[in-house]
Amino acid sequence: MTNRNVVVLALAALFAAATSQLHGQALPTATATGVLQAGVGLSNAQGDEFTERLTGITGYATLDFTRHLGAEVDIHILTLITPYNFVENTYLGGARYVWRRGRFTPYVKVLAGFGQSYIKQPSTTYAQGTPSSTMAYAAGGGLDIRLPFNINVRAIDFEYQMWPGYGNNGLSPTLLTCGAAYRFR
Repeated sequence: MTNRNVVVLALAALFAAATSQLHGQALPTATATGVLQAGVGLSNAQGDEFTERLTGITGYATLDFTRHLGAEVDIHILTLITPYNFVENTYLGGARYVWRRGRFTPYVKVLAGFGQSYIKQPSTTYAQGTPSSTMAYAAGGGLDIRLPFNINVRAIDFEYQMWPGYGNNGLSPTLLTCGAAYRFR
């Protein structure tokens, strides 16, 4: 072997050893696609019909297709605390945009679906009515916090809803939700 071949072989071995130790980021932490979570929460809403707030339960599920884009489905059943027995339920689905910052996942969302309202029990002031359903839209956002054991805490979720087909002027309730979800990977 000539000196030239030895030098080339030594440089190639050095380069191979150096590049085998270089790697930027492990693949599982670089990709966060296909994250599904399903959870429940407690919601409190300020409706337009009465000054008192409505309280109920919420079921939600999210599926993040890419690192930032995903879908969300929300079902709000506001029947636990209902002044004047007035109920507002919504069934919404749409898109969400997330920012992952360590354990914290702030997000914004735009949803569409339908809303349903009715008087659940008659009183001396209000008669029991059949449920009234109309299209509903919502814009909002919130913060999910990732905990161990595949648990996500929904620290806060805010929605501004619009029900343009309800009555003469429509409804525009605002909702706050806190809850917890199981994260499937």
